[in-house]
Amino acid sequence: MYISCPSCSTSFSVDGAMIGTGGRAVRCYNCSHSWHQYPVVHQPAAHFVPVQYVSPSQFTMPPQVAAPAPVAAPVPEPVPAPLPELEPEPMPEPIPEPEPAPPPEPEPIPEEDLPSDEELDAMLGDTDDIDDAGSFAAEMPDDTTEIDEEALEELEDPEPLESFHAPEPDDDFEEDLEPEDIPDPDPLPDGMYDPDDEDEEEPQGSLIQTLIKVVVILVVVIGLGAGLVFTRGIVVDLIPATNVAFELIGLRVAIPGEGLDVNAGNPKRETIDGKEYIVLRGLLRNVSDIEQPVPQLFVRILDGNKAMIAVKTVIPGKKMLKPNESVKFSTRFIESTIATGRDVDVVYGPFQDEAGAEGAAPMEATPKKDEPK
Repeated sequence: MYISCPSCSTSFSVDGAMIGTGGRAVRCYNCSHSWHQYPVVHQPAAHFVPVQYVSPSQFTMPPQVAAPAPVAAPVPEPVPAPLPELEPEPMPEPIPEPEPAPPPEPEPIPEEDLPSDEELDAMLGDTDDIDDAGSFAAEMPDDTTEIDEEALEELEDPEPLESFHAPEPDDDFEEDLEPEDIPDPDPLPDGMYDPDDEDEEEPQGSLIQTLIKVVVILVVVIGLGAGLVFTRGIVVDLIPATNVAFELIGLRVAIPGEGLDVNAGNPKRETIDGKEYIVLRGLLRNVSDIEQPVPQLFVRILDGNKAMIAVKTVIPGKKMLKPNESVKFSTRFIESTIATGRDVDVVYGPFQDEAGAEGAAPMEATPKKDEPK
């Protein structure tokens, strides 16, 4: 692809892939004029279509087909008249149940069958001769003797009844009996065994085991929580979504570059101590509403395949930026070491308090050659 300088009209032949679809900044080698060159759009060649001859026979009118005869609309069928509603026949009245017949009255006992008073006296005797009921009680002889306390104490104790006392055990039988000779007791039947009795006998042991389990669980949970809090920086680096949970408990992890905006200008060629350098200057601004820490910046030079060929670590002059506050930064590369460079990239590094020695670069961005800053 050919491009020309708008200042001195010098033409150059460059590779179209280097310009890209979005264009890029270029500079004239003759007059050092810089401009943004866009890809040249090639106009497509005109395509001529040959004219073909069409015979008049192709323009004849197609034969017309007669329209079909109109079809008469079908006559709707007459709507049948509604049938008269039939009145339901009245239900017959239920037949009343016959009343139960009253129970027959008992026949009166004829009076002639009952005995008369004279007959009763003849059979039972005269009731006047019957004495009072108290006369039938046997008269108790009054032979009670009064005994004073001294005579009561002098009375001998009665002998115990042998039938009310169990026989005394035989000592010789107990001495001859050994523990092995004692027979085993009969097993209890299943109906008399209650498993709830064992549960009632072990409440103290189960309570201690439950307390031990609760203490172990609390220790594990507290240990895990403390470990996550002290290593939350590593956890957020591995799983960024966990920063939301830390923010809920007021332990949010600051992420390098969050709330900041970096604006890098176009690289410029400068001669310093007789050497040609490519100098890059930029501006770092705090666009948030709170004060933000300032991290290190890694300025990388990339080739046409987006592979890094050089990197420089830039430490801005401030460690904290207030809202809408900015800080300038700059770095330089020896021109001969980045001759194949095609693009400049600026990425955020660790915070200045967390970083190691000045000039440390990320593992994937190790420079090919050490260069002065």
